[in-house]
Amino acid sequence: MRKFLIAVLLALTIGGMLVPASALAKRVSVFGSLAIAKCTDGACTSTTGLTTEFNGIAVIANPGLEKTITFQIPPFTFPIFANKERSDPGDSDLDTILCLVNVSGSSQTIRLTLRDMDGNPVALTTDTFTVDVNHTLSLLLSDLLP
Repeated sequence: MRKFLIAVLLALTIGGMLVPASALAKRVSVFGSLAIAKCTDGACTSTTGLTTEFNGIAVIANPGLEKTITFQIPPFTFPIFANKERSDPGDSDLDTILCLVNVSGSSQTIRLTLRDMDGNPVALTTDTFTVDVNHTLSLLLSDLLP
């Protein structure tokens, strides 16, 4: 019995060393720009620039909102930053919070385009959103990253 317990303990210890802690963590990080455009067709394959359809803010902040940078929207292209640990968020994480209010008088479908600091497109899990009249769309950028 004692040999069995020692063997199990040894196997668990070795197994824990074979899988580094960083492999278990899921950190998402991006620095670049986010552009918001209006879809002009049903599939949102064609877009055009927004003018006065939305008002809002983009806030780059840590979870406690102690350090914040706020951008007024419009303009509809602005810098973003996200560096967040999904499995164990902490005070040093930063994320971009996007809040848009549809003030156009009609339902609007928009597409978000994220680009890294070199201008290359970054894939989002969801990039198209429909916002009804006077509704507010609120998103965390880290939730849209794969």
